Amino acid sequence: MMQGDQYRIPVEINDTDGTPLTQDEIKDLEIMVGNFRKTLSGGGIGFEEAENVFYVFVTQKETFTFRGDITMKARILFLSGDVIGINLGTINFETSASKVVLK
Repeated sequence: MMQGDQYRIPVEINDTDGTPLTQDEIKDLEIMVGNFRKTLSGGGIGFEEAENVFYVFVTQKETFTFRGDITMKARILFLSGDVIGINLGTINFETSASKVVLK
């Protein structure tokens, strides 16, 4: 990925048996992309029912701060009240020649 780009990063979150979780199975979802906190309840995360995948929205301005490998971690608040954290891995961001946010 490139700094300065705007993305919907697809994230599939599975339960312990490998079955993908849906939005109906959780109360809230928090995903940290580098130092940026995104939540399902706050609008920074969406869910695509047809694909059964969550999308994390990152802006051009946010990705300009990313350099090299950026860690993504999630915390899931289940309907039961349990909270479980998972590591979603890393994304590598290449340096952009431009530092201008396009409008």
